[in-house]
Amino acid sequence: MPQIPDFTSRAWQEGKNNAQVAVSILDGKDLMPAFRGRVDDDQAQSLVAYLRAFGPARARGNEAAPDDFEKRFHQLQDEWDELQKQPDEVSARPRRP
Repeated sequence: MPQIPDFTSRAWQEGKNNAQVAVSILDGKDLMPAFRGRVDDDQAQSLVAYLRAFGPARARGNEAAPDDFEKRFHQLQDEWDELQKQPDEVSARPRRP
């Protein structure tokens, strides 16, 4: 009997593109029945997005890995500090007559 896929698995998420998953939903696969006629193309795409939400961050989209959080936080903090200095620098400039 075929196994139910582990939708949280990086291997499964990266092993199938969205079109392949949509075809499996619409036309069925192994023991999974076809849903064509009961699910339209837009609904199938919504189901694909739902299945992608189970996957790791890299498979879902362009999200930073947890390891990068601290590095990115410090970059943003530095940018914020620079932006905070700008109003002081602008107000300290002499005004033109």
